[in-house]
Amino acid sequence: MPKNIIKFFKKHFIAIWIAAAALTLVTLGALASYTNQSNKAKKVVATVAKTEMRFSSNYLEESCPYKTIVINSGEAINVDVRNYGRESTIPYSSDINYTFTAALTDSSGNTLSASKVTELIGAGSVIIKAVTITESNGVETENETDLFTLNSSKISDNNGEVLAAGSVSVDHFHIYFPSPDSKINVKVTATPSDSHKDLREISAIFAVSDKSSVQSSGWIGQFNDSTATLISGYDAFNYVISGSGDSTTATIKWNSNAISVNQQYLTSQMSAGAITDVSGRTGWKQVTVTLNTTASSGRYAFQVFKTSSFSTSVTSWDALNACIEFDDGI
Repeated sequence: MPKNIIKFFKKHFIAIWIAAAALTLVTLGALASYTNQSNKAKKVVATVAKTEMRFSSNYLEESCPYKTIVINSGEAINVDVRNYGRESTIPYSSDINYTFTAALTDSSGNTLSASKVTELIGAGSVIIKAVTITESNGVETENETDLFTLNSSKISDNNGEVLAAGSVSVDHFHIYFPSPDSKINVKVTATPSDSHKDLREISAIFAVSDKSSVQSSGWIGQFNDSTATLISGYDAFNYVISGSGDSTTATIKWNSNAISVNQQYLTSQMSAGAITDVSGRTGWKQVTVTLNTTASSGRYAFQVFKTSSFSTSVTSWDALNACIEFDDGI
């Protein structure tokens, strides 16, 4: 049998070689065609991914950033919603129906209870106004209309809005806080209607800082928890550093016998250096951090934890404040 097979291959060698070559060419052609089609598909996907969403704002984003705005007393935060993207002024092809929502929240965007709002702003209110801009003889005039009044009796509200098609269209809003040192946060959201499948929700969480204090000291560090609650009622505390200035090197010192700090946050968000002992102060630790308004929107917030000896050594808010020191280096 093997001899017969050998004779067969010798007799038909040329025919077998031609068939094998033809099969190889067909295979290579199919592979090349598949590769070209695959590359074309990748190019199409890449083009679609780069298409800019034509629904934007000066502050609101898909990532819901935290924004600390430095203001004077009575000064408003100007927020707008646009029917075009951030990188071009090509308007959306049709009217954009969207819901404009505002709520009093914590720094993570969680809606507060009425009692918590009372703790933070008392009898005050966060007022949001819709703004219409008119022009006459080259002079622009802003006309405000009350939209929301947020306080302990009304902590959230929403309103239907429309951005007209055909040309660039912008809706303007003013946010007024009770005072520049208010500890309340306001989450503002613009949500397109379900009919706009290519548009997505944009939002931001706003806080304010007093312009006069920031200008004189640069950055300020303080606990952001309500002192109306005893310190024994907290498992941990929120420490906030707010202000302005880029690439500012600051120092945080704390009494490690009573508290510890969120080192992971300091390292990842504030480019913290190595933690060292404070000379001449037993149990005290220190670390240098870098503060940057552009990267943080003027606000850093990290957790401060109790140690095992906290309850015996720290019994009041004054005692807690004495356990941590912040120096902005300015």
